[in-house]
Amino acid sequence: MKHPILICLMILCLVVSAPSGSVRAEGWNDPLGLGPLWSMLFGSGNKREQGGMTHEEAVAAFRELGITIPDEAVLETERSLEAMNAQIKEYGLSWGEQPWDFPLMLLDRVGWGNFDFKTGEWTPTSSDVYAFDAEVFDICHMYTLFLQGVSAIVPGFVYTDVTEAIDGWDEAAIMSKYPESVLRHPEGITTVRFTLNGHAHEMELNYYGDWFDETAIDKINDILAEEGFPGQLRAYFDGGQGLILFYGDDAFAAQLEKIMPVPFR
Repeated sequence: MKHPILICLMILCLVVSAPSGSVRAEGWNDPLGLGPLWSMLFGSGNKREQGGMTHEEAVAAFRELGITIPDEAVLETERSLEAMNAQIKEYGLSWGEQPWDFPLMLLDRVGWGNFDFKTGEWTPTSSDVYAFDAEVFDICHMYTLFLQGVSAIVPGFVYTDVTEAIDGWDEAAIMSKYPESVLRHPEGITTVRFTLNGHAHEMELNYYGDWFDETAIDKINDILAEEGFPGQLRAYFDGGQGLILFYGDDAFAAQLEKIMPVPFR
């Protein structure tokens, strides 16, 4: 599970060579130009959320919307935040928790599921939330796992006969067309086929290596509408490089929009 707070550990090596004491001490001239990044990651230094809900209010709001939030997940998320804060303080740094930190980390924890790296099997941990990293470990079964996550949160989404195949991957052609970088440029096509309610469906998605093509969410929503499902997938950025998905009708989405924080706004 990846989260923006964890990124701070990647920049510590850049700041530990600064003069002794807190690198945010008055008079620090920010020689590396890390000010904006610092503000994004660590905030103003306040302990609790700034202008957002408290932890207790966030949990209550999700539960009121019908999203199951286990007490254990709440405790584990708070312990993780405390542990990261302690690690950051070891370097003499100051961190201010942002309004999105707790709720997004909590939802990630609730909906992440359990992936067995030996067998490649993924087991859902929630029927209300599906969270996943957009940089996927199992490239060849990326959308098979995605469909499993969708099935976990969408009642009646029982699919069969799923296949996915990657075609058109040509490294030489890609590097010729995009000489500077292939990041987020399509490297081929992934074709996903499956059966739902006795109807065959096919999705053509851009192949980005180990990166998930987010248009798969829109395509699934089109299929849900075509098949007569009453709701749609509701996707949110988790503040790192992952996505958090819910399922519900427009009334649910309107209530969800009121309580979901937007990172870095």
